[in-house]
This record gives sequence, structure tokens and C-alpha cells, in this order.
Amino acid sequence: MADQDPPSVCTARAAVATADFNAIRVEHGPQNALVEGLEGFRLQAVEIRAARAKTGLNIPMPVVRTIAELGVGKTIGAQRLQAMHVPTDPADVRRPVIIATLDTTGMQISVPQAILKALGKRNWNHATKPAIAWDRAHRALRDHDVQLVVFDEMNRAARRPSMGAVIGGDLMDMLSEGDAAIAFLGTTEANKVFNRVPALADRMKSPVVLKPLEWYDADEKAIFVAFLKMMDEAMADRGLVCEKAGLDDYVDPKAGEDSQAGQNPSGSKDTARLLWEVCRGRLRPLCLLLEEGIRLIHYDNERLVLTHEVLAQAVENHSIENGIISYNPFLGEKPA
Repeated sequence: MADQDPPSVCTARAAVATADFNAIRVEHGPQNALVEGLEGFRLQAVEIRAARAKTGLNIPMPVVRTIAELGVGKTIGAQRLQAMHVPTDPADVRRPVIIATLDTTGMQISVPQAILKALGKRNWNHATKPAIAWDRAHRALRDHDVQLVVFDEMNRAARRPSMGAVIGGDLMDMLSEGDAAIAFLGTTEANKVFNRVPALADRMKSPVVLKPLEWYDADEKAIFVAFLKMMDEAMADRGLVCEKAGLDDYVDPKAGEDSQAGQNPSGSKDTARLLWEVCRGRLRPLCLLLEEGIRLIHYDNERLVLTHEVLAQAVENHSIENGIISYNPFLGEKPA
């Protein structure tokens, strides 16, 4: 029995299970749209580069932004696209797609340093002058045939108001010189940078939209429920649970509910709706909640099933403690 195992054994067992959980990747419709949209801009960059070489015209590269709440899957979508274009030959230095994550300083030099770091350059942060760092970044982009640079956490560039316009100008130069297409990922704070550089904002292509899924929109609910079903199946396939939890189970409003929270006369636990209520349609807090459930059952090692009670405890441990929600719908609690 697990209660006879020393804590170190329980902790190690749970760590293995949560690491395995984090390796799960399942299809998600809106994220697929992000991947396809970004791939389209990469292909545009390839064509523009060829046209620049053929005509000698200074055709600017395309630029797009995806501004969305935290935790909706922006970064994972970009990582999926990047993985699609990693060369299979270790000797191939091409890097068609890179993800450059800005640091927290919001300094001008943060942008070229992020590019150099994303390309695995040694001493990527040694240059202290932005002009020198940018010169190195421009050369690195060409040397590695980078076609699309995804700037993640672009909202960090807005933290120093005096730097926003300067950084925006640097990025305009990058587009004009034909280095690569640019995609910005960030929260609404990133718009401050674009607002300070109207010429950059004016060049933006139609944005790729990614947002939390709404439960009371039939199409979005279907996407959310389908994601839960695939997660349930993936956890069972990996042996993380001994049986599926029915995460995609929810109560048909036409069936009505009895007085016991989270249940209806047919015995459904209404799990999908309750999970949506906790995470409000955002994937990251949902997956972190499920990860905590996996940790709990593997730590105890008694019954590897994500029961209603386990999910309730996971909400207490993760969602409430991290301020994602202030009450526990799995315990029948309502918002104050």
C-alpha cells in the first residue's frame, strides 16, 4: 500500500507520472488555426525573399500579432510549428522558425539578444550595445535561413515606455531589411508597443485569434469537450490512469439537475462543465489542474482514477491556491 511507502518514494513516483503527463500533446482546434496561420506567414516570407532577390525591390516582410489572455495555448502552438520545421539532419543549420522570448527588462537590447539566444548562439548576451547585438542578430538570421521569428511575451517590451518606440523601430528595420516574417505573441499590454509605433501597427496583417472557449457557445463548448475527451484517452493510453475519468461528461440542460451540486438524475457528474468553470476555457490552468490530479493519485498509488473527489482536491491544491478561482465547484460551492 502506498501509505507504507516512505514520502521520498511517493514523491519520486508522482514526479515520474507528472513528467509523463506533460509530454502529452493532443489536437486543439483553435491552436491548429494558430499553427496554420503562422505557417502561412512563413510561406509568405519565403516568397517575398525570392521576389526581393529577383526584382531588387525592397519588399517588406509580413508581420502579425496574436494578442490573447494568458494560458490559451499561444506558446504551445508556436512550439508545434517550430517542431514541424526542425531539420532532420544534425548538420543542417537552417532554422526556418524560431521562438524568441523577450526577457523581463523591456530593454532595447532584449530583442536581438532573444534572437541570438533562440538560435543557440554562444555569448548571446555579451554585447552591451544594441547596435552591436543587432548586427550580430541580422547576420545570424541570414546564416540560419530563418523565415519566421515568433516573439513571445511581447508584452514585456511595454514595461519601459521610453523603450517601446525604440524597440518598435528596430523591428521595423528587421522587416524592411527582409530578415524574416515576424509574429508577436502576448497579452493586451503588448498593444502599448504597437500604439507607440503607428508605422508598425499599420503593417499588421489580420490577426490570428486565440481566446478562451465559452461554455455557452455551442461550437466552442464542443471544442472544449472534445479536448477533454482526447486528454482522457491520452492519459489512459499512457497508463497514467487505469480507466478513463469521463472528463468530457456533462449534463444536458434539458435533463435538469437535482439539488446535489454537480449531478443530475442520470448520475452524471457534469465534469466537463465544472472543469470549464474552474479554468474558464483556458488550456493552461486546465492542464495544470489535471496534472495535480495525476500527482495526487500517483502519490497515493491506491486507485489510479481521476475521480470527482480527486479533481475536487486538485482544485483546492492548485486552482484555489493559485488564485485562478476563489471557490470549488466540485464541492458544490458557488461564487460569493
